[in-house]
Amino acid sequence: MHRRQAIEDVYDDQLMGDEGTDDETMNDTDNEPAPQKIPAVIETTAKQYEVKAGENVTLECKVTPDKDTVAAWFAKDSQYFISSVALHPEETRYSIVEHTKDLRITNAKLSDSGVFRCEILQKEPVGVNHTLLVLQAPVIENMSASNGGSVAVGGDLLLTCLVVASPVPTVLWSVTRKDRPNERLTEKDADFHVEGNLYSMHIRNVKKEDSGEYYCYALNTLGSHQAETSVVVNGKPQVHVAKTIVNSAIQIKAVLQCAAHEEISCSYSDDDDGPNQDGDWTTLNVPLPSGSHHKYEVSFTLEDKQLQPGKYMAMVKVKNSKSWGGTNEPVFVTVDPQSLYIQTASVYRQNSAHSIRPVYTALSTILMYLLVRML
Repeated sequence: MHRRQAIEDVYDDQLMGDEGTDDETMNDTDNEPAPQKIPAVIETTAKQYEVKAGENVTLECKVTPDKDTVAAWFAKDSQYFISSVALHPEETRYSIVEHTKDLRITNAKLSDSGVFRCEILQKEPVGVNHTLLVLQAPVIENMSASNGGSVAVGGDLLLTCLVVASPVPTVLWSVTRKDRPNERLTEKDADFHVEGNLYSMHIRNVKKEDSGEYYCYALNTLGSHQAETSVVVNGKPQVHVAKTIVNSAIQIKAVLQCAAHEEISCSYSDDDDGPNQDGDWTTLNVPLPSGSHHKYEVSFTLEDKQLQPGKYMAMVKVKNSKSWGGTNEPVFVTVDPQSLYIQTASVYRQNSAHSIRPVYTALSTILMYLLVRML
């Protein structure tokens, strides 16, 4: 505006100083109309573009008149181009199509989704907004469990699944526990949360049987993806005191001993091959006296059992044709190169005041096993 006003002032001064200029000439000059530029218009209408991730797309911006018209492209609250000049040269995937004002995007990404505006730079700007939606089948970038998947009985388990997808996926959870088929987890099993692309599942007060393989499934109209992670629920530690009473005297050293160990992990099978052990347990068959008695007094030596010398934790398990029984409290023994005897193991009928697990009255074939594990 200032530049135009200055030109007009110079032009008026020249007229006032020209003595040979008559009124008729001046009147003829005043009657000539000043040339005016026709405002440009955008013929392209607003459109929604959909493209799969990795593909190319061109956003149209057709302008009339096109010659000497300057267009600018805006996206994500930032200006990317003025004419063909890139204002974000680091974004090499964006470019202006030659001899047009169209914007071309190569190798589209999910982050490209949003509104793009083409605007004509003139006294009264005009523009058009396009919406770009980049589609992608689900990709699970990460799945994790709290504390690396190792939790204690009674604790909380948090599983997270980071999913990248468009449209928004449906995420499902399931678990395969030991000796059980895969089961889908629902609201009665856990609490589910979504925050952006992060999906989580929270199980409170976990139990031993919650150990297993946990799966995260993500699905949308373009495909699906799954990931899994292992979870181990550890039993509460147990403490064993070898001697509850220690005799000593003044100025005589008294040694108090205790042993801490993890919860015994042992399951039972219905065959005659003995109990199934988790970990490095060794199963030893214990011969029983002949006859059907209510009570067996058994002494069992570890001699010639091919056990390396060292300290062991031992448990007694027994089985008849109906059920399993045994002791819940382990025994700690030290195996020397010489023979070593351990405590007496007893099995009682049902209704016995000392029965650990019910044993049916009809005691047919009875098997006894000794489980030992080196500490």
